[in-house]
Amino acid sequence: MSAFDVAVVGAPFLDLTFAGLPRVPGPGEEVVARELHVGPGGTGMQAIGAARLGLSTALVSPIGDDPAGEVLRTMLSAEGVEWIGQRNGSTATTAILSTPDGPAMATVFDDAEPTTQGVAAVDARAYVLSLGRLPLRPSSAAVYATTGGIELDVGLRVDARSLDGVRALILNEREANRLTGATDAAAAATTLARDVECVVVTLGPRGALAVENGREVRVDASGAEAVDATGAGDLFLPA
Repeated sequence: MSAFDVAVVGAPFLDLTFAGLPRVPGPGEEVVARELHVGPGGTGMQAIGAARLGLSTALVSPIGDDPAGEVLRTMLSAEGVEWIGQRNGSTATTAILSTPDGPAMATVFDDAEPTTQGVAAVDARAYVLSLGRLPLRPSSAAVYATTGGIELDVGLRVDARSLDGVRALILNEREANRLTGATDAAAAATTLARDVECVVVTLGPRGALAVENGREVRVDASGAEAVDATGAGDLFLPA
């Protein structure tokens, strides 16, 4: 029996969300936020989402040996997520300015990445990785892939060989269109599904669609008043 149901691979962020801003401040301007939320972002949010759904979950990445890393370790531990990796100097941190027109973000990265050996040392039934980290995947496990604007901005490309063995690819409409050059989510999903068993594309307030074995399925979004969609994709992925 595997030690974990799922291993999420990749360094998490510490998100600092300034909620209730009337607008993004201009140069030299100070505006007042209603609240400050501190929480895990990226892979940290994915791992906690999986744990809250009852899956035994590991987060595999370098561990920041700094105050931000200590905050993340405490949060992950409280949610039952085991953070596995070598100690590292710093933790990726994102400042999120949440306004009525949508969020603006600024992120400080650390260059440390998980290693093939580190991922292989974690025994899990399934692994969640970004497309850029797929070379780290074990050869004999279920793999669920995702991506994001940061990877796509550096010219990420995928092909049948790089997607070999991926059980499902989960991404949003903009990401799917950028990967394929399509202008329609269904067309993008169909193109990607030539190389992946299942492709799921989220459509924001329009719900989501999936293409699997040539069959397309659409699901409407449940009714809700959206306050801030930051991290919605990260939580959709474990669900």
